[in-house]
Amino acid sequence: MSVALSPLDIRLALLRLGSSGCKVAKRLGITRQSVYMVIAGRTETPRIRRAIAEEIGKSYLDTWGEADPGVDSLPTRRPPMVAPLVDSVTEVAS
Repeated sequence: MSVALSPLDIRLALLRLGSSGCKVAKRLGITRQSVYMVIAGRTETPRIRRAIAEEIGKSYLDTWGEADPGVDSLPTRRPPMVAPLVDSVTEVAS
């Protein structure tokens, strides 16, 4: 199992390369806050994680400490819970 880089290590790597979370955000067409939330570990968006890893020249595994889930492993949406149908009509004794 690989060890993930710390948020500070990721930010320093971006700075050393003359880059920033803002540049990653512009490239992806998202807000810089979204990028910094991923760097801080508050959200885990694979697309943003992939872009950050590419920007610092490391693999997904070396940057985040886990394998890239890939685009085919997006979570599937679960169907809504449906209460069982109950016959609410009671027979009235005549």
